[in-house]
Amino acid sequence: MFYLSDVGAGGATAFTYTETVVWPKKGSAAFWWNLKRNGEGDEMTRHRACPVLHRSKWECQSFLP
Repeated sequence: MFYLSDVGAGGATAFTYTETVVWPKKGSAAFWWNLKRNGEGDEMTRHRACPVLHRSKWECQSFLP
């Protein structure tokens, strides 16, 4: 996920299982594998978008072939 804008407040991506938080910063990126080798979804990569409290959040998600 590529962050295309800075956020005034809020807007983090929170990984619920690992209790990890990634804060958006323009020009930065976050990458993770969300499938296991057998093609099943990896529960450890479940994540949620936290609400943006000030300004707006723009991001681009890349899906590899």
